[in-house]
This record gives sequence, C-alpha cells and structure tokens, in this order.
Amino acid sequence: MDKLDEITLTKYKKKNQKIWFFYRMISFDLLIYYTISYLFLVNVKGLSSAQIIFANSFYPLFKACLQVPCTILIQKIGKRNSLILANSCISVYILLVLGLVNTSTYIIANVFCAIGFVIKEMADCNLLYDYLEDRR
Repeated sequence: MDKLDEITLTKYKKKNQKIWFFYRMISFDLLIYYTISYLFLVNVKGLSSAQIIFANSFYPLFKACLQVPCTILIQKIGKRNSLILANSCISVYILLVLGLVNTSTYIIANVFCAIGFVIKEMADCNLLYDYLEDRR
C-alpha cells in the first residue's frame, strides 16, 4: 500500500471514529425503550401483561436460532451492509409494533428485532475494531 492510500485510510478511520460516538449514543437506550414499550402495549394496544410476556419469550428463542444464519449473512454481505440491514430490521420491528393488532403480530415483530440485534451485536464491535489505529 502506498503512502497516499495510507493517508486516505487514516482520514476515513478518524472520521468514522467521530461518527461512532453518535451512533452508539442513539442506538442503545433500551431501558427507557422497554418501559415505554410496555406501557404502549398495555394502554394503547390493549394487550395484557400475559400476552406481552408470552410474545417477548420468543425473542431469546429467535436470537439463539438466528446466531449461525446471521454470522453467515455478515460474512456474505459485509459488516457495513449488515449494520444497515440490522437497523432496517429494527425499524421494521418498530413499525410492526406501532401497527400491532394481536399477539401473533408482536411475535413476528420479535423475529425482526432478534435479527436486527443479533447482527448488531456481532458486527458493531468488529466494525469498530477495523477502524481503530494499529497500536503496536
């Protein structure tokens, strides 16, 4: 790799390190999300606590089942595109929850949530590691 490519790569790494802070800041405020989500599902959508807990119990099951397929997907389409797909899946999850009509829709929404968070958990750290300076 010549000197110009190294300088360009270093500039991209520094830019991405600055952007990373804002990305992490808006992407992981789950404590507030779960509280608001529960209140929304009970008060606005009319689900009972039992229905919410039942539908939410599928989320860890989907996460466990999707680990290997999501790993293969990340290898095929790359880390950056995987994060874009993950955030899109989480957006679909939110749209499905907003348009929720019954418990089965919430279970389907949890599939998209599981896909999104499995990919994010795998690709986030790896992508960040790619943009760190070599500290030798």
